[in-house]
Amino acid sequence: MTSGKANAICQEGARGKEREELARQRPLVFLSMEQKVARELQDELGFASLTVPVHYYPGQDQPFLAPDFSDWLICVREDMEDELAYQLARIVVEKREELEREYRQESPRCSSINYPLDPVKLGNTLPVPLHPGAARYYKEKRLH
Repeated sequence: MTSGKANAICQEGARGKEREELARQRPLVFLSMEQKVARELQDELGFASLTVPVHYYPGQDQPFLAPDFSDWLICVREDMEDELAYQLARIVVEKREELEREYRQESPRCSSINYPLDPVKLGNTLPVPLHPGAARYYKEKRLH
């Protein structure tokens, strides 16, 4: 994108200072997802959508509808040890305020959409199943 060789980017997650600078250097066009597609993503895959407010990104002069990646889905191998998956889930839930602070400092405006992190939402990974170790953590803490 920076060199001008790419003509599209699919953004997910919290954006950092580098992406803000890119938006200042290059004119970007933000494509809104169609309502029908948003409904199908929700109905068929369980993925919610959200409306990104005007001026969330530099140069964005209209709101747009996008898939909602505001929760943290961490993908791991199926053969990951249960205890490691349990501890990973525990850290994300129990240290979420520290994670929020870090990302809010990196990109303060993303907090209007992505935060606060909700432990119950963090455990709702449908249609992707939770790893058995992570599922045990969420069940013990009555978050799932």
